[in-house]
Amino acid sequence: MRVIEDPSELAQHRVEVVEPGQSAESGWMTCKLDHHIEFNTEALESYCLGDWDPLVYDAFVVAAAIEYCDRTMARRQVWGRDISLRVPVHKTAKWHEAGVGDVLAALTGDRWNLEFMPRKKPAPPTRQANLPMDSEARAVMPFSDGLDSYVVSHLMEKEYGKLLRVRLVASPARYGKGRLPFAGVPFRVRHCRSDERSVKSRAFKFGVLTGVAAFLSRLTEVIVAESGQGILGTSLVRMGPEHGDVRSHPHFLDRMAGFLHKLLGIDIRYVYPRIWHTKAQTLDEYFAMHPKDDDWRRTRSCWHDQRTGSVGGTWRQCGICSAYLLRRMSLQAAGRQEKGSAYIWENLAAKSFCDGAAAEYQHKGGAMRRHCVSGATDLDLLAKLRCSPSAKGTLDSQIRRLCRSPDIAASDKDDVRVKVERLLEQHASEWRAFKESLGEDSFLFQLLEGEGA
Repeated sequence: MRVIEDPSELAQHRVEVVEPGQSAESGWMTCKLDHHIEFNTEALESYCLGDWDPLVYDAFVVAAAIEYCDRTMARRQVWGRDISLRVPVHKTAKWHEAGVGDVLAALTGDRWNLEFMPRKKPAPPTRQANLPMDSEARAVMPFSDGLDSYVVSHLMEKEYGKLLRVRLVASPARYGKGRLPFAGVPFRVRHCRSDERSVKSRAFKFGVLTGVAAFLSRLTEVIVAESGQGILGTSLVRMGPEHGDVRSHPHFLDRMAGFLHKLLGIDIRYVYPRIWHTKAQTLDEYFAMHPKDDDWRRTRSCWHDQRTGSVGGTWRQCGICSAYLLRRMSLQAAGRQEKGSAYIWENLAAKSFCDGAAAEYQHKGGAMRRHCVSGATDLDLLAKLRCSPSAKGTLDSQIRRLCRSPDIAASDKDDVRVKVERLLEQHASEWRAFKESLGEDSFLFQLLEGEGA
């Protein structure tokens, strides 16, 4: 894969979103509302806490359309794509002024051209939901089923008091028998062949959901739960010309805040409470406060569904992707362990890749191996970054980016550098201890050394 400097050489993708009964212009891929973009009524109603606002509805449609574009065109010989998207909205002027294309370019590394057209018919209003809104909530927090969300939400409630959780799950979450505000993703993209696996635009969707929740609840602070490895590490380490992963990085979120201000008139401040800490340090702090808590074991950090993630009819987590290697390493460093049976790859100390997986698991082929190699390589490169002369330019660029962010409290360049280097040193120490615990005969160690396994 390579990078093309001239935009005219990029592969083109043209998508037009159409209302029911309409069709796209010749030469454009059709994305139909109520077919390719489908709303979940219960989840949508959880966002309707006051008068129905067509601008909020349009934000969901635009986010879904962007996901559709991203998923239906695979990256091939080059990273970037030239994507044109037409979307019908209620307030075209607002959308043309919001600068969506610039936000998406920073996030995905593609060229985005968005055109907003007036709707043929207004969207039917959604029924207002009578849901409990906690008036004492002081900040919004995107909340997934992951370990970071679970742990950091508890840590931040000690500092902030109550948080307003925006659930980034497909099925609406409930509290006992009751319903919750912002209970799940109110839309999904369906009936399309998913050609592209990176789907970097996903962070825009989550940013829209969180921003709309902040707008409707009149809150201005959004808490980013990821550790320093998740916020900074993913953009510091990348393979070849692949666009850096900035989904939780101030480089992207600063632009997201600007977009939300132009569209909704809100001033959001992103808060990064764990940016200078590793995941293990965050877990250490949490377990010191809650030594007997075991509910964290119910969290998931794996994207594999039941189709590819089942062993003997039980849905397990893979245990070998980048997110899960980081989880396993961090739990070990924090003095916690999950049972091997929680993972498909039960034993990372096994001598061969296939032997590390549960015996009855059927998908031990190339795709899973590539996930493992990619994840382990990322963590290994991040551990070596601070001492690598060839990475100095990348590190300097990262520090300059951070110093430009208004939401990073430490604005002094030397202070940011010290904190970044301290984070990298801590990560290297944890990764080294994790590899040593597996032994030089483990398949993971051998894969990193390029010796097969």
